[in-house]
Amino acid sequence: MKGLQRIYGIALLTLLGGVSPVLGDSASTFVYADAGEPSTIDPAKANVNFELTITRNVYDRLADFDLNDPSRLLPALATGWKQDGKTWTFKLRDGVKFHDGAAFDATDVKATLDRLLKIGQGQSYLVDDVESVTVVDPLTVKIETKAPTVFLASNLSRIEMLSH
Repeated sequence: MKGLQRIYGIALLTLLGGVSPVLGDSASTFVYADAGEPSTIDPAKANVNFELTITRNVYDRLADFDLNDPSRLLPALATGWKQDGKTWTFKLRDGVKFHDGAAFDATDVKATLDRLLKIGQGQSYLVDDVESVTVVDPLTVKIETKAPTVFLASNLSRIEMLSH
């Protein structure tokens, strides 16, 4: 009966939420069900919900939306940012490491955005107004846009950062 209850529970969670993380028979087994098989887990190419669900749970972003107040952006990999016309300056969090132990810095932000713009897939439309990305120092990156925009920080809250 326990197995049948688990199957019904998975089916119900899938119908209600579309995504259902469920523990398997042991605490070390994680079972994940979604509406489709991802064709990629590359954040620069991911563009459908079941791919984005994976990438957003593996990679971090410069900013995140406040879950209690979605109209607010919160610092994530960036500790803060400022805009002056077409120039955005992001200060990055010190001491962040990727899963492989490599340190996160401004070179990673530049490489991520340059690659995303070059590939032109996935969510590249969110940053298609970026003219250039410049590493100021290891913890500062400057992003120039083609025209003044108030949306860049918000759009970057949807772009996952990769190690260069």
